[in-house]
Amino acid sequence: MEVPVDDRRGLGYGLSGADNRPSMSAMPASIPGPTAWGSDVLLRALRQEMTRSMKGLAGKGRPKPYFVGIWVQQQEEQFVEAVSGAVVQEHPEDHPRRYGHVEVRLGSYASDSSNLFADGSGNEHPDDDWGWDPSKLCRIPIEDDPASIRSALWLMADVAYKRALRDYQAKSADGGPREANLKDFSREGPVVAVKPIEPVNMDFDVWREIARQATRQIARDPEIFSPSCWVQANRTINYLVNTEGTVLRTSSVTYTVSLQATARAADGEPVDAYRFHFVTDPSELPDEQAFIQEARGLAKELTLLRKVPSLSPYTGPAILDPGVAGVLFHEALGHRLEGERQRDPRSGQTFKGKIGQSILPAFISVTDDPSRRWVDGKTLVGHYEFDSQGVQARPTRLVENGVLRNYILSRTPVTGFDRSNGHGRAESPYQVFVHYPFGPRARMGVLEVTATRRHAAPDLKRMLLDEVRRQGKPFGLILRHAQGGDTDTYGGNYQAYRTTPGLVYRVDAKTGRETLVRGVEMVGTPLVSLEKILAVGDEPVAEQVWNASCGAETGWVPVSTICPSVLTAQVELQRIATRPERPPELPSPYSEDE
Repeated sequence: MEVPVDDRRGLGYGLSGADNRPSMSAMPASIPGPTAWGSDVLLRALRQEMTRSMKGLAGKGRPKPYFVGIWVQQQEEQFVEAVSGAVVQEHPEDHPRRYGHVEVRLGSYASDSSNLFADGSGNEHPDDDWGWDPSKLCRIPIEDDPASIRSALWLMADVAYKRALRDYQAKSADGGPREANLKDFSREGPVVAVKPIEPVNMDFDVWREIARQATRQIARDPEIFSPSCWVQANRTINYLVNTEGTVLRTSSVTYTVSLQATARAADGEPVDAYRFHFVTDPSELPDEQAFIQEARGLAKELTLLRKVPSLSPYTGPAILDPGVAGVLFHEALGHRLEGERQRDPRSGQTFKGKIGQSILPAFISVTDDPSRRWVDGKTLVGHYEFDSQGVQARPTRLVENGVLRNYILSRTPVTGFDRSNGHGRAESPYQVFVHYPFGPRARMGVLEVTATRRHAAPDLKRMLLDEVRRQGKPFGLILRHAQGGDTDTYGGNYQAYRTTPGLVYRVDAKTGRETLVRGVEMVGTPLVSLEKILAVGDEPVAEQVWNASCGAETGWVPVSTICPSVLTAQVELQRIATRPERPPELPSPYSEDE
């Protein structure tokens, strides 16, 4: 089921390199003994096969690996979906799946078998022909049988070594241009953390009935189509070992409740409304009474949207609420600060070489801190303790008083930054194995925007009207309820982003009256949009949180933004591509007396 997320259909991605962490010149570290592994059968099997691969994957004149890492992920999913008052599908019990990925690197940290394409971002789409089905090769037994687990890892390691050997030979023969002193893989210290498995705390018997009642409440409106409610709990357990000495077992649980429905305006244009909760603590979810009230509010919102006028394409000043502003920073700034994009010549490289330069107004700073679990009582789904490469998460000041200070970094170094800041992420080992054999890429976690000057909502609206009149525009805009966005960062494409607000208000330049309109989405180019920011709001921090899922090269990962509302001198709105249709010929059965 599709939920309101940051859908990056295109391709668009720290404390400085001289930090306070100890030197890793003595790498690789020794492997921890069995006492560090406890009684976990899977971890022991990973260790044994990792050690065997490190020692045995060489011979007959072929190079020996300098690094081997194994990542196994167990995925568990429970869900129920109701449409128009009844359950249409459910999966109320855990049915675990396990996937694995073995990473083998040849050469050295300075120059290895990764980054084959002219210092690009990895050996993407390797076009292997090993006679294996990747979806089957990645599977790990869900039973803790050491021999079976090691057998699966054995074949993965064989494919990983052959991939690395092929790429290392090709890279050595190529001798193409490389940035001076730019290494291929960062040295990181060993981390040992075998954490307890987090429990799943969601009563699906209760939520099944809530989903029925909420969708039935909306379906009683004969003008609304197929109201649906999706309730889901996801638990992910990650196991990671490598020859540097890292041993990790971590877990996380997310809870999703979404409610959405569609109607049609008189001109046949579809209008949508949704309510979305994405948290790591189920106590944050609404109770039955509160959720039924949300359903009623959604129905009223659709009734309004059906009747309001559509807006023509427009440029002018606007206030973006915290969700919409958060998506703007995520798409226009965050993805373009992801490390691999700075060394990939195919990327637009919007901010490459701009460290120390002003890229935002001087009153704005930006940090990405995945180590933050919650803020003002709200959980942050972008939180994690260790990234997908086994590096501990830590706060990274990206922009300080408008000046670019750092990038979001995985273990792929970029010019001026030799170490990861704990942002190497991927959705799953399957995603990495199939597309990115040399591991996760730099991705955002918890992106926070702060400001030294903030303004109350009435003052922000007054400033909006002043700017509208200064520009001679007939109206300004207020954009609320972000539904997602996407961006494209490929160098050969237009450097642009798109954000879809759920509610758009036209603000009259003379009276300040707000009028709801429909049918538009916000678009723009990163540098122009960021430079046009005039002021930010002073909402409580809890109201600035926006949790979502972000899709990019290494799959879908949970992310959070903490961002105040923003006043900008210019946004551009374009018409949403829709296909007007006639409403159903017959009214909904709910319109008839039962």
